[in-house]
Amino acid sequence: MGQKARLLNPNRPLSSLTAALLAGLLFVGGSSVPGAQGQETFDAPAEAADSAEQPARVEADAVPASELPTPELPVPDEKDEPAPSPVFPAATHLWGRFPVGSYRVLRTITETFNPDGSLLGKSVTTKHEVLKAVVDDTYVLDVKAAVDLDGKQVSGDWKTRALKLATDEPGRLIESADLGAATVEVHGEPFECRLWEFRYADENETVVQQTHYRRDGFPHAVRMSRTVLTEEEGGGPEATLSMEVTTMPVPYLLRGRIVSGCRTRWSRRSAKGRTVRSVFLCESVPGGAVEASSTDTDSEGRRVRHSVTELVDYGVAPIPDPTGKTSTGGPRDSGRGDTTGGQ
Repeated sequence: MGQKARLLNPNRPLSSLTAALLAGLLFVGGSSVPGAQGQETFDAPAEAADSAEQPARVEADAVPASELPTPELPVPDEKDEPAPSPVFPAATHLWGRFPVGSYRVLRTITETFNPDGSLLGKSVTTKHEVLKAVVDDTYVLDVKAAVDLDGKQVSGDWKTRALKLATDEPGRLIESADLGAATVEVHGEPFECRLWEFRYADENETVVQQTHYRRDGFPHAVRMSRTVLTEEEGGGPEATLSMEVTTMPVPYLLRGRIVSGCRTRWSRRSAKGRTVRSVFLCESVPGGAVEASSTDTDSEGRRVRHSVTELVDYGVAPIPDPTGKTSTGGPRDSGRGDTTGGQ
């Protein structure tokens, strides 16, 4: 049975990857999305806002992040040929380029609306993310979120996520291919890139991602698109996800100094509606994203949710020195001579 492009089947449970895609985890993103070279995700508010009932309080006696076990890296099946070495070096990734122990804290305010436009609910989510490891083509984050949902406080435990540098997803990378040179224009200015295609697996689904990537210059991922494949027969995809850099460079005031960044636009369409998200990225901050805003509309064009995310705090861990000493904190050199840290 041939593979068909598909993103939703309401008659069967969603895998973690599909649920993340449809909830906006890949948006930045991203979030831890999500999905393009560390453009991280802001997912907790959307999940909380979708809850019809107020959740019971979760005790916050979490295990410290430093004591959490690092998950084992996925091992390819014998029938699959091993994927090649990482094509996106850690030094060009918005998490991978920082020393272990670097962190950020994000706050997201989300409002949901009834079909008539009246306010349904409001939540405030604070998410802590700490870089725990960077190994080969994988980076590991410890994540903890606390939610204030209509006056009720919910605090979750620390969770550990192992994600791929190339996809910012946990799925096992099956194969990658360099499809050749490609030119991407941003505000009329051409940027020379390489078009890479990745195929990775998550449970019973296979995901195909295409990324326009450039080694020299931030941002390294200029454009990205994803499609989920299954073994089921059917028509075309029920949803699409895309990301593109819209403006660069853009000045941004960060802790009293002006830094350079870029603005990205994420778009997701499905039979249920559309989500548009704008994310500002800065390579001086672990994970990249320092602010974001998004609007969700249903199939009839009515607004059902909007959210705003801001960077509350971040820190760059000291770089270990082979002599046993520690040096000044800062990201790994990407080969461009840029070692600007988040001071």
